[in-house]
Amino acid sequence: ELAPRLSGRAREAQDAPYSGLLFDETGTAMLPTYSVKRGGIRYRYYASRPTLKGERSKATISRIPAAPFEAFMDSVLERLGLLSGSGELPVLHGVEIQRDSIILRLHKLAAMALWRAAEPDDTKLRDREVIKRRRELLADGEALTEDGELLVLSLPVRARFRGGRT
Repeated sequence: ELAPRLSGRAREAQDAPYSGLLFDETGTAMLPTYSVKRGGIRYRYYASRPTLKGERSKATISRIPAAPFEAFMDSVLERLGLLSGSGELPVLHGVEIQRDSIILRLHKLAAMALWRAAEPDDTKLRDREVIKRRRELLADGEALTEDGELLVLSLPVRARFRGGRT
């Protein structure tokens, strides 16, 4: 198969805060990309590496629209007190996009530092108690578990398919 045609124009830089952190269910990196449609409207996506090479991805979901995904992630991280004011995401180790869920792997030490900074009372509590308090903020179907130096946050998300696309 042939790779997608290139226009010959230089690609524009883009804001992609989750670049390097996103992976599809097969463990393949999802990279930021965009397309420009009629009228110069630019649509940003995160797409699996094989998709960008013009190959067929083995993942159920190989491309996601960037803006709604970033808004969803920011709202979840803000609700759980994991979004730093600088807009950087030092707490995230990685994000896995699956058909029915999004799995966030968080650096436990960074998460604990953010939570304790936000709640001075938490400085006296053990990690287990701080995590228990955060579990109370979870919505139905969400789960927060410990995995060594990581915390694993599972978010149930159902992909909507429109016209054969996600």
